[in-house]
Amino acid sequence: MDVWLAAAERQRSHGDLVNLSAGQPSAGAPAAVRAAAREALDTTVLGYTVALGIPELRVAIAGAYLDRHGLHVDPNDVVITTGSSGGITVPVGLAGLATMTPRTGGSSSSSICTVGWKRVSGPQGISTTSQPSADKMFR
Repeated sequence: MDVWLAAAERQRSHGDLVNLSAGQPSAGAPAAVRAAAREALDTTVLGYTVALGIPELRVAIAGAYLDRHGLHVDPNDVVITTGSSGGITVPVGLAGLATMTPRTGGSSSSSICTVGWKRVSGPQGISTTSQPSADKMFR
């Protein structure tokens, strides 16, 4: 909730924030976005994407880990999901592994944990810039 309150204050004070949290944005899409969507629908074949994610995106994400954190990540180990629930269900089949998730009030990961897999969680909020941290979660 702290993050949502801070986001609402930022929107009020600066006007440059677009809220993409659950149920948002509640207003219609901007005209430029609607025009781009019409153009894409009229000119592009819009079938299903590659199941694990577009290869170029997976390569770019792996590259970002190297550039930003000095970590070598194989693009084949990157999986694009439509949200945290999708990201959580992938390791469910990997029996015995612990999954790191943020500790939030609305997280579906809490109920998914009832199926018997291990979860390591930690604090999340303004003080952590809403980013899970292995260091904080394992303390």
